[in-house]
Amino acid sequence: MGLGISYAVKQEIEKYYKAFSRCEHPLNRGDITPFVIAFSEICVNAMCNLRDALTEKKSQMDMYLHRSAVLVPEPLRTLVESLITATLFTFDGVTAKELCEAERLSRQTLYKRLSELRKLGLLQEEKIGRKVFYKLNEEAFLLRGC
Repeated sequence: MGLGISYAVKQEIEKYYKAFSRCEHPLNRGDITPFVIAFSEICVNAMCNLRDALTEKKSQMDMYLHRSAVLVPEPLRTLVESLITATLFTFDGVTAKELCEAERLSRQTLYKRLSELRKLGLLQEEKIGRKVFYKLNEEAFLLRGC
């Protein structure tokens, strides 16, 4: 939420500074009411935007989960669900270590299942620094079974 408010303030920086400067005006005698009102409006807008974004992500999540129940074999389904979550709610994806912890799998079992997803074209991998991040290949997932 803090990141959303910071972004919202940046988007409405003129409104923020204008309200702040009104408080500093000598005739205003340090009354911070205009600033509190303006900042509250910025926060409300940020929360509305966050709500809308989460509603959209939930809709996408529901659609992906429904497709995975139909298209993905049972042993891979929970792994695909974790990859769906990583795809929708992270910037880079998820590491093998995080997947092992979330799925309660050994690295060997995880890599075997990731290999199966790779063969199906459903895995997207990206190396950032020394780590490999995994996501669902959304395009392949959405086209599969059409």
